[in-house]
Amino acid sequence: MDYSYIDSFSKLITIILKTVMGIKNTEILETIFDAFLIVLTKNHEYHKEKFNQRPFFKLLFNLIYDIKRREYNFQDNEINDFFNVFIKLFNKLQPLKYPGFSFSWLELISNSNFMSTILANVSSLNHFFIVSY
Repeated sequence: MDYSYIDSFSKLITIILKTVMGIKNTEILETIFDAFLIVLTKNHEYHKEKFNQRPFFKLLFNLIYDIKRREYNFQDNEINDFFNVFIKLFNKLQPLKYPGFSFSWLELISNSNFMSTILANVSSLNHFFIVSY
């Protein structure tokens, strides 16, 4: 399947995060993730066993990769702030709530770009272990 549109969309999000001024970038990313979560939830509920997790995985994977790329020149504190937003999203996407997304969830949280940054900033781990029911 061709997912080039997802590559383009993730690049658009990354460029928006880099160029928008006057609004905190993490607020923009949280808004994007809220919309992402709504679409994923509707697809997960509608398709049940035939849920296709690949486009959702690819978007999140591309965003993690692009945020860490040096050509976008994100500062370390910006990357940490963005990844804290990812932690909040991954907490909402737990496999108990979205079993059709569990393999992608596991792959994303264990991604070397993501996990190395989170482990380097130990204070971020507190967000990851907060469980909301």
